[in-house]
Amino acid sequence: MKKEKIKRYDETNFKKSPMYKKHVRKRRKEKICRFVSLPTFLWTIAFLIISSLLLLVSFFINQITPWCSGVLVSIACGIITGVILYFLSNLRNNKQHSLQINQDNIYTAYKLVCDIIFEKIALDSSRNSCAYCCTVEDETKSIMEKIGDIREAFYVGDIGCCEDVEELNLLENEIDDFWKKYDFLFNDNDRQKWIDSVIEFLTDEKAKLEFLMEKNSDKIRFIKKYIF
Repeated sequence: MKKEKIKRYDETNFKKSPMYKKHVRKRRKEKICRFVSLPTFLWTIAFLIISSLLLLVSFFINQITPWCSGVLVSIACGIITGVILYFLSNLRNNKQHSLQINQDNIYTAYKLVCDIIFEKIALDSSRNSCAYCCTVEDETKSIMEKIGDIREAFYVGDIGCCEDVEELNLLENEIDDFWKKYDFLFNDNDRQKWIDSVIEFLTDEKAKLEFLMEKNSDKIRFIKKYIF
């Protein structure tokens, strides 16, 4: 059966369009060229070539001047060791930077989650003390405003994209889901169920974010304190 050719492209199949594929290929070539042009990459290649040449020379002069051959081998090994240490140091610094970014994003999300939980506690406290007659509708609107703050934080980049932090992705998706459900709350019973589901999810999320912050904090502290 002959495959039908797509004639129109929209947001659902845009990635299949020739224009998008051409753009991806162009971006890939640009990234490769820019990576290869980095001074650190060029110097690393140069040092490896120099090390290989020294080893090659030492092989040919080994019978003539063994001591010189040994010196060249030592220099070549020293260069290779330096390159390895550079990569390990760079890997360590990159990991520390990545952990710090994740920590900042998690902490920002954690504060916003806590704001909603504390808002719920404050509303319950005012209702119990009769200091303020807070209706379920008022409570729903108040919590919805806090949810809007979290959505805005993801949108404007206060909570950045962390592909390796699944909890932040889960939080963003769930917050969007709660935001959409708000328009379909027509009575106090629906509102109360919505509030309960929001608080239940965020209470569990708060504990998970606290665990992630503690784990990242330990890793960052270990990297800064120890040489490995």
